[in-house]
Amino acid sequence: MQTFEKTSSENHINCQRFDRIVTNSADHISFRKAGLDDAFTITCVSEEDLQVAYHYYKAQEFDVDQATLQEILQQAPLFRHYHKTTDRSTYLSEASLQMTTSIIWQTLIQLDTDSV
Repeated sequence: MQTFEKTSSENHINCQRFDRIVTNSADHISFRKAGLDDAFTITCVSEEDLQVAYHYYKAQEFDVDQATLQEILQQAPLFRHYHKTTDRSTYLSEASLQMTTSIIWQTLIQLDTDSV
């Protein structure tokens, strides 16, 4: 993760770790349940998505009901289709996929270089 974050920073890409997730349906959970404790998910989010996430976390501090939390989530473009029957590949961003693939590749090259 440190190499990934360093590579992202060198490419002027904001990379943040979140110690908790907004939903309990993140992709890495099934891997962790299978015993892969180091599994993680890379998700590209907009500034709007981040603001909604912060609003969601703040609402949790006030013990609002689950329906209100779901209403808040629906305001984020990321969560409108996330893990729902409407979740389709048409909502993927080619630019985000290219950026992520590039950073992963550069990270792997750096890890290989560092191990020599």
